[in-house]
Amino acid sequence: MRGGDSSDESSSEDEERKIVKSVKDKKFEEIQTHTDNIKLNLENNNWNAVQNEYDKLTKAVQKGNNIIRREGVPTFLTAILVDLDDKIKSVSNQDVKKMNKLNARSFNALKQGIKKFSKQFQGEIQKYRSGATQAQAQTAKEEKTEEKSREVKVLDESESFTVVGKGGKEIQINSENLFEKLAEIVNTRGKKGTNKNEQSSTLVKMLKICKTPYQKIKVLLVLIPFQFDYVSGIGNSLNNEIWNTVTNYIKELLELLEKNPQIIIKEIASDEKTTEEIEQLLADGKEVVIPGSINSFIDRIDEEFTRSLQNTDPHTTEYIERMKDEQLLYELIVRAQIYLERAQLIDKIPSIIIRRIEHIYYKPVNVISILEENIRSNEVIANTKKIDPERLVYELCVKIYKQDDERLRSRALLYHIYHDALHDRYTSARDLLLMSHIQEHVDNTDVNTRIIYNRAIVQLGLCAFRCGMIRESNQCLQEIQNGQKVKELLAQGVQSRYGDKTPEQEKLEKQRQLPFHMHINIELLECIYLTCSMLLEIPNMAENVYNVRKKFISRTFRKLLDNSERQTLLGPPENTREHIMGASKALANGEWEKCRDLINSIKIWDLMPNTEEIKKMLTRKIQEEGLRTWIFTCRNHYDNISLDQLSKMFDLPVSDVHSIICRMIIKEELSASIDESKSIIVMSKSEENKLHFLAQQYYEKLSKFVETNENLAEQRTQDNNKRNEKDQKGYQNQSNRNHNNRPNRNYPNKNERNQRNNQRKNNY
Repeated sequence: MRGGDSSDESSSEDEERKIVKSVKDKKFEEIQTHTDNIKLNLENNNWNAVQNEYDKLTKAVQKGNNIIRREGVPTFLTAILVDLDDKIKSVSNQDVKKMNKLNARSFNALKQGIKKFSKQFQGEIQKYRSGATQAQAQTAKEEKTEEKSREVKVLDESESFTVVGKGGKEIQINSENLFEKLAEIVNTRGKKGTNKNEQSSTLVKMLKICKTPYQKIKVLLVLIPFQFDYVSGIGNSLNNEIWNTVTNYIKELLELLEKNPQIIIKEIASDEKTTEEIEQLLADGKEVVIPGSINSFIDRIDEEFTRSLQNTDPHTTEYIERMKDEQLLYELIVRAQIYLERAQLIDKIPSIIIRRIEHIYYKPVNVISILEENIRSNEVIANTKKIDPERLVYELCVKIYKQDDERLRSRALLYHIYHDALHDRYTSARDLLLMSHIQEHVDNTDVNTRIIYNRAIVQLGLCAFRCGMIRESNQCLQEIQNGQKVKELLAQGVQSRYGDKTPEQEKLEKQRQLPFHMHINIELLECIYLTCSMLLEIPNMAENVYNVRKKFISRTFRKLLDNSERQTLLGPPENTREHIMGASKALANGEWEKCRDLINSIKIWDLMPNTEEIKKMLTRKIQEEGLRTWIFTCRNHYDNISLDQLSKMFDLPVSDVHSIICRMIIKEELSASIDESKSIIVMSKSEENKLHFLAQQYYEKLSKFVETNENLAEQRTQDNNKRNEKDQKGYQNQSNRNHNNRPNRNYPNKNERNQRNNQRKNNY
């Protein structure tokens, strides 16, 4: 038969390529895949992934229940149930508390679900634990590993290893066909049916057999993104063990790039060259460009670190342990900046500098100095010029100011303002804010930039308070504190009423939340704002007590004070607001000592640096504003007041009392003069009293009443005129219409017309 040999060869090749599997083999392979994934995730303590694979395993077992009854329970299923049970029992309550919320929730759900699921296999589990079937399990496992597709068998890790393909054909991977197999893995990434764990383990073994730095860099550029694929769902973060593994890979990549400066990683590379050409270029010491992005790796690992802090309870030791990894992350950022500057990738340098600023702008100088000193243990960083920690943020921001990106420049400016305000450099921070005019166009920026702006303004207000600038502090904090969403404006919490926001909006807001160690104390912020409002509003109320048009400095404070005065039963103050309201009433009555004691007894002041200096500053301000309030209240009851008497009443030097009175007279707040020879204040009687105030109030109300009546009368007259004109116009139109509709008859003579009219009368 012609062509018989070729047909036999093709049929044999088809038989080798196609392996027909029974329903039992397919089902058992599916179950074993889930068991292998559970084992891998158990080693990494990734309980969320274990829970997901366990759910898939239970569904697969339920669908193949008839096959399992007929063929028997597979030993690998029994083994994974025993391993899961032992692993769960070995986890203590302290270990559960150290987990993040996602892992702890998955662990508790798995602990409850494994008990119910294991009851149907209780007999097989007891036999397995007794050791009767362990030998069979080992042999069965070896048989399955031979049949399983895409499984890696290590022959010699230093030179090559073997992969079993779909058709059962063994493929040996070595340094010669490394790039070819690497391209195949990249093409299958993210496709349905791809085993991420298997591909990741293959890439790890590829990394071990690499001989040249170029091969290692190419494998690492593929291996690092594969590790990020373990994150599933919005808001979830990488497991701590996987995060540490990825940071080690990035660290290894940077070390290779530092030792081989001729290799450059760019997002857009030139024309692709063959491996032989690249090796020749490297041997000649020429530059080789590899497509990739260091910035994307740094950005992603930084975002995963922030997300893990968001998902961790800040009041546990786990949060503190997680914070220790920030030094490793900061070191990677600095090394990436050094690499980009050496490679002259100018367009990528600003984004990495912003990442560096974000990790230090909110920290005191002593913390920054410790962090910088620790990372200088690395040789690459130690060889760079050392920057003074006090000027580090300034010099990094200056580099951003020279760029064209408006968004990055705005963020750098706000970080600079926040850092200066944190270190009590109020004039520098204020000048930066006013000269940049950023407050004019901040509403047109993105949400994250607005959050940074709010934080900078709040820190500027706190700085003004620490420097004793009460009015400036109140102006900075007023815009934030007047609203009901302080936490949302500072990205420190979500305050949403029922139906106010959609679930998608709430998820986005939760993703924008700052980690706990970057928060500004909301209670301290409110305390400072109300204290500043008290020192400004109480003298203002005493000055304008007889003014018809009331002048408000802080409406929020005025409402709280009015609510406090309406209460009939007042006990001792318990919280910060009650302390400040009680101090406000004492200050209005001239009892400055009681006001001082109530303000200084607030415990929140202990959270601020230089607590004693701040309390002394507050005492001084209370004495001065108490003096002004007393003079405004009693100015109409005295002809003259002695400066010495005022000095004794408010425990102030005579010179300070003299300067305060002079400022009040210059600002026209007080109608008086000072007799220098007798050291007295001579009061003027031109001030309004209560009778004048009531008369003026009566006049204002009466004038409004008369004006309203006149407006109503004028409006009524206009309406009547319009109605008359309309009626007259309607009458004329009707008469014209009747005249036009009247028949036109031409009577021959007068008698005939008269007869016609008489006839009409008779008819009517």
